[in-house]
Amino acid sequence: MGMSGSAVSQAHFEAARELRAQLEGGLFGDVEDKASAAYLKLSKFLFLTDRVLHEAETPEAKRFEMGRVRRALDLSREQLAARLAEQANPLYRKAMAQVPAKIAKVKPQTMENARKALGVVPADMFDMHLEFYQEELEKLVHGKYKSDFSTTPWDEADQLYLAKLGVALTLRPEFCDELYAEVVGPLYQAALKQHFPATTSTQYPPGLAETTAHLNLPRLQREKELKQFAREPLRAMWRKATGGDLLNNEAATDEQIIKMLEWYGRVKSLVNASFANAEVANAATNRIFQNVLVSDDELERQAELRTYKNFVKRRTLKYNEGDAVYFSDMVFLLGAEPVEWQKDVKKMSGGELRMKLYAMHRAGKCKGDGDSGEAKFELMKETKGMDRDEVDRVFRQVGLELYRYSIDELKRKWGDVPSARAMQDLLDLKTWFQLRDSDTDAVHLDKYGDVYAKAVVEAMGPAGKVEAEAKPLLRELAKRLLLDEKAERFLWKKALCTRAEPLVESLLNSWDMVTLSREGLAKKRGTDYGADLIQAEGSLGIAAEASIVPDLVALAQLFEDNEGLTSSVVEVRSPTGQPETKTVWRAITSVNGMFEGENEKVEQIYRSFLVQAHSDAKRDAAALSKLQEQLPAVLGIPASRVVAIKASMGEGIVDRFFANYFVQNPAARSLDPQGLFFLAQIQTQLGMTDAEFDEVTAGAKRKVAVARKADLFEGGALNAARAQAFRELCQGLGEGGLLGEEGGLLSKAQRRQLFALEVGAAVEGRAGADALAEAAEACMESYGLNEADSQVALLALFKLRFAGLMRVAAKNLEDGFRQRAGDGLDRVVAFGLVTPEPMAHAYPPAKVADLVACYGEFLEKKGDGEAGEKLETLKLVLGA
Repeated sequence: MGMSGSAVSQAHFEAARELRAQLEGGLFGDVEDKASAAYLKLSKFLFLTDRVLHEAETPEAKRFEMGRVRRALDLSREQLAARLAEQANPLYRKAMAQVPAKIAKVKPQTMENARKALGVVPADMFDMHLEFYQEELEKLVHGKYKSDFSTTPWDEADQLYLAKLGVALTLRPEFCDELYAEVVGPLYQAALKQHFPATTSTQYPPGLAETTAHLNLPRLQREKELKQFAREPLRAMWRKATGGDLLNNEAATDEQIIKMLEWYGRVKSLVNASFANAEVANAATNRIFQNVLVSDDELERQAELRTYKNFVKRRTLKYNEGDAVYFSDMVFLLGAEPVEWQKDVKKMSGGELRMKLYAMHRAGKCKGDGDSGEAKFELMKETKGMDRDEVDRVFRQVGLELYRYSIDELKRKWGDVPSARAMQDLLDLKTWFQLRDSDTDAVHLDKYGDVYAKAVVEAMGPAGKVEAEAKPLLRELAKRLLLDEKAERFLWKKALCTRAEPLVESLLNSWDMVTLSREGLAKKRGTDYGADLIQAEGSLGIAAEASIVPDLVALAQLFEDNEGLTSSVVEVRSPTGQPETKTVWRAITSVNGMFEGENEKVEQIYRSFLVQAHSDAKRDAAALSKLQEQLPAVLGIPASRVVAIKASMGEGIVDRFFANYFVQNPAARSLDPQGLFFLAQIQTQLGMTDAEFDEVTAGAKRKVAVARKADLFEGGALNAARAQAFRELCQGLGEGGLLGEEGGLLSKAQRRQLFALEVGAAVEGRAGADALAEAAEACMESYGLNEADSQVALLALFKLRFAGLMRVAAKNLEDGFRQRAGDGLDRVVAFGLVTPEPMAHAYPPAKVADLVACYGEFLEKKGDGEAGEKLETLKLVLGA
């Protein structure tokens, strides 16, 4: 066409403006809906414009012109880029699909030319190149070779093809290597499992070396795969050896450690077979396994080293030839100091020193005012090879052993509660051996903890409460048993739980009676309770009227009476910003562990309590409200779950209430006083703050609005009256914000549509200027529209109505019904007064003149005081 670049750019800019006008009318659907014609129309226009301007303009000019087009269509840079990519990237993928067949001819510049021609951004091109290279690699590995490289190496032609493909796609070798490792790595992992040796005697598993060579994995990737294969299982075995399950089982601990070390010896053979050079294999072993068992946590690290030391100590008593390898491997895996394992053995055993200390204790020399420092000095002179730190360590170890032994002797002699003099002898022994409180506190808790806990339970008596006069006696008992405050608190918790056990058992029994059928209860208890017990079969349980409330009341009372519950008043904020206070209860322990990990059952019991308690009008409401807040702490239900349970219950009740209310009262726009009172009762009964309950009611209101929206758009002809009713309902619910952009209930096109319907009805009804302005302002505010949005919506409606109104008016004029024609033209002018813009028409000048004359007669007969303005408006919209 011989157009200049600037002319082409201007044409596309004008086309963009026209396209926006078409799309904003909503005739092609929602422009944000990818399935709509509007979305596709806009995307294709942008891609065509981008490619045309790419050819017609310089890069700088193209950026400027595309910016004009983008702004004309009200798009951000990100939105424009995304739409261009949606069109260009699939075309580029089709071009890439031709590369394998033309690999000999394809050069990097070929792909670069294709990228520029389609406007693909470099980042997208790189991602597509990586994806395509991986797809081609997987076709070879899983298709041609069927993932089996045990006997078949890579074909040189296939390797050459992959190399050429990487060059053609401008992928750096390291990226190709990473993709190769990602696809082939799992095959190497499978080979490691297949060739894992049964014993440590197999140094080079047959077949693994050959498969490794065929796979051709880079050395570093082989190390990475070996780490993935071996390190975590090794750590898991070590965690089991150091974990609580084997804490007091020395034989099982040693067995687990030896099992781990033998597994390590077997996995080392895989490393040897994976690297042809022994020196390289040794270096890889160091990188893979050295310090592999080292914990980042210092306390765990110390515990691990203690486990190792104890293992060495025990093995020295029954030393065999293989232990030397075990000890050296342990030092390597744990990252311990590089010392001879024999030195560790010597440090740990201290056998000679131990025997001397045992002899001194039997002779009565390790108590009273004896100077242990002098004794240590004399012993060091007799014990060769042990420094002062080593002697101190053995002193504490032997002292703790003798301390435990002495307590056992005291219990045999004095029973559960020893005399004050006997306990003083024990303290003298502790002083002589320089034992720490942290060592002996644990011993006293272990030896005397049950004694104190039993005393607390007995002090509670039948009433389940430790009276004030009993507390000093219990404190004196704790001092006699040398229990510190921390141990005393722990044992008080233990006693509280012990006393709570029968209450929890009763609670669970009541729960089973409520929830299980006769058959279910017989299956669980192994006993059929007979037909005479049945009150209600099925899901209601065999004793549906049984209540769990008394059991829960007794449980909470036990905790409150025995310092198991504390309360504090905290300040919370209501949605209005006004401060509110709330009592928060905390328990020193909970009975959650007695439910055998069935957290759901605990929550179900609490939920059932809320239902039963508030349905019983005879109970004290204040006491129930307090109990409602105490029980989560006693049952061990987290605060977040309590809020969720109450919200769930409130949500179900409130949802049903709102749904039923507006079904039964279809003309209602808000709740009546009785409905508001009902909601206030529900909030009070559930003990929810304003913020928590408002969140529940907001959800219910939104569900009502969503249901009414569906009915509005799908349940019949959409008209102004139904639109107005929907808007007033949302406002009456106090959720008017739902209709705006932030509410997310309506799309922008729907908001414009409903606005146009309501205001259009007022326009066609020839409402006065003040009434029309008031209606328009109310609708704009409700639907979250600005002046420009409103004008666009009304103009789109006018364009749709104009042709129909004019066709009827012209027909009436032609048939001689001039009054009807004038009335129809008056409706056209009503729109024109609020959207004064010429409409497209196909009327000859003579016909236009007849229409104007007819309308003039109509206004004259009416005596309309605004006749002149209205005639000018009609001429404007008719283009006269």
